[in-house]
Amino acid sequence: RAIEEYETYEQEFNLFRERVDALEREKADIERLIGEIEERKRQRFQETLAAVDQEFRRIFVSLFEGGSASLELEIPGDISSGLLIRANPPDKEPHIIDSLSGGEQTLVATAFVFALQEYQEAPFFILDEVDAALDLMNTTRLSRMLQDYAERIQVIVVSHNEETVRHAQRAYGVTMKSGVSEILALNLA
Repeated sequence: RAIEEYETYEQEFNLFRERVDALEREKADIERLIGEIEERKRQRFQETLAAVDQEFRRIFVSLFEGGSASLELEIPGDISSGLLIRANPPDKEPHIIDSLSGGEQTLVATAFVFALQEYQEAPFFILDEVDAALDLMNTTRLSRMLQDYAERIQVIVVSHNEETVRHAQRAYGVTMKSGVSEILALNLA
């Protein structure tokens, strides 16, 4: 009877061993596939970052009328690390974005948003008081850039700034007359 039991257990063991071997092959195939996907993801991210960085640099120089800027990973090559935005406005030391003034941060952030726009176009933008921290000169630069973009996409800006409104094609406002709100629309083009 021991021989019969041995043969039975041997068959079960061989069947179990075949299943384990199949699972190990499948596991190796899945790990290889995951590695390929991760490599493609990393490569695609690096390509996208390089393209957005190029546009960011161009838009930054246009908005600041000089200087330099860049997008970098906190840990080079590690796409799961954070993104550093470095900015060097004209006549200033290079900084990460947190070290800049409110107006400079606004322009840098706007340059980044529009660099993304250049990489993958959106049909419209809605910017809410993007000019609030800007002085007159920077508001004018930003407004001119928004005018250029408005030729290709719809740009809607909520603003109380006269300089921004002056560069708009159309302006809408709400006034109060005798306790009743009234909407005004002006075609400025």
